[in-house]
Amino acid sequence: MASAESSGSLHKRLGSTAAPPQAKRQAPRASKPEPQYVYIVMVESMLSYGESSSDIHGVYASVQDANNFVKKYAYEEYTQAEEVTRGTNSDGTVFWSSEDVGEGDRAEIRVQIMEVKPVGSEKEREWVDGEDDGEEDDEEQDED
Repeated sequence: MASAESSGSLHKRLGSTAAPPQAKRQAPRASKPEPQYVYIVMVESMLSYGESSSDIHGVYASVQDANNFVKKYAYEEYTQAEEVTRGTNSDGTVFWSSEDVGEGDRAEIRVQIMEVKPVGSEKEREWVDGEDDGEEDDEEQDED
């Protein structure tokens, strides 16, 4: 009769312990990244005959650069301005406005702070087809 060792039916485990396996360490949760901001310089012009406009004149990575642009733009563009109001908001942004920049027009320059949304913050979407999407069906165009 063959021995148990040679037949392979019995196997003696060497170096085995009865202790349960160690639990894996849980990875620390990734900390939420600090929000990032951009500083947008807005120029609003109100013309005396009623038309007005609001334009973006720059997007900056620092509030200091945005503030410096506001000061430069006001100095260069509105040298003849009267009734000027200027100052610093509690968030550190500056503003400038005038009730009369010439010919009865008014203007305001300010910095708007916007938080940069991280990559993946919006779920991927497809265009939704519908009657109000601004396109006519090909069949309707063929009937004309």
